[in-house]
Amino acid sequence: MHSSERGNQLIRVLEEVAESIGALRSTMVKNRMALVAVRGSELEQGLAVAQREAERLAGLEERRRDAQEQLRAALGAPGDAPWAGILARVPAEVARRLRAAHDAVRGQARALRVEVAVGRKLLGFSRDSLEAMFRALLQASEGAAKGYDRNARVVAGTPAGTTGRLVRGTV
Repeated sequence: MHSSERGNQLIRVLEEVAESIGALRSTMVKNRMALVAVRGSELEQGLAVAQREAERLAGLEERRRDAQEQLRAALGAPGDAPWAGILARVPAEVARRLRAAHDAVRGQARALRVEVAVGRKLLGFSRDSLEAMFRALLQASEGAAKGYDRNARVVAGTPAGTTGRLVRGTV
């Protein structure tokens, strides 16, 4: 296969990678909105879609790596040749299209990293909020000094620690 054909093959793979990253980012945005709006059914569907996109992206990454290695071999470039070195060896039109596809992938990856960071912050906030809520609930229930006897009946007014608890309250 000629280097132009190998270059076009790599361009197609890079375009698919950019599309897949964009789809994954879009799914993550929808998941974040479903989480914020507390729409569990949409979140569950979105997680399944995100999983499929992540698996597709992993397969595309392998195809990209193979196509790039085939292009390097067709050009006679060393295996560790930098991206700029590859672009310098292909025809100008192919180099321009490769550069554009590469830039599209980088832009989509940058946007995906931002979405991942926002998602992590949101999950951290959610975790901290739930822990604080559970702590407050446990402190409120501790004041009542209620426990359970061995038959799981509520025993009120007993000294703390003298009866069992059905719910431990730790997260």
